[in-house]
Amino acid sequence: MTVINIRDLFFKVTSRPEILPGAMRSALMEAGITIARLSNLLKGEVFTTLKPGVSRLTVPLPPDQELNRVDQVFYRDPTDSRGLWLRLSELAPVFLENQSQHVESQQAGEPSAWGLRGSTLFLEYPSDGTYPLRITYSWAPTRASHPESFAFPNEAETAFIAYARSILLQDLDPRAAAASASQFRAELCDLRGMGESGESGVRSIYDFLPSEG
Repeated sequence: MTVINIRDLFFKVTSRPEILPGAMRSALMEAGITIARLSNLLKGEVFTTLKPGVSRLTVPLPPDQELNRVDQVFYRDPTDSRGLWLRLSELAPVFLENQSQHVESQQAGEPSAWGLRGSTLFLEYPSDGTYPLRITYSWAPTRASHPESFAFPNEAETAFIAYARSILLQDLDPRAAAASASQFRAELCDLRGMGESGESGVRSIYDFLPSEG
């Protein structure tokens, strides 16, 4: 990953004098946040502790980040001297929709599977002890943090420019704005491919069905 500074893109978006620097900055910032949300390019990792009797917890993120999805969840058995991180499987969405009945009716056990709703991580059973957790995730900056730079690959620059142009030219040149929006959608396909290095926290039920043949 490289760092894309939105100030470096000002004159690449448009040179129309009626577009003020403040509008340019806002459009490019919105482009970066949108790319982060839709591509899952930005990855993070946090550590937390699962306490006895707990079956759900909020993923603890820095205040300038919003959660896109959880990629993977690991736990460590404190009685295992090797200190290995064990990967949990992901719950099917059909189970998660009925999590209150399932979780509350089960006896406590060690972490076995997880599901995500919003920024809350649900576990299949209440915990029977205290376990360290390691959570990898994808995120986007909050608007309140006013990001001026984004840790994206250079390939994201074209998408930045296209999205910003689609916003800035909506009233000035609707045809050019529509063409830029179309270009952004095309560029986003490649960026999504780059961001798909982890497992999705929101998947179709069909992903959990056995394949034919």
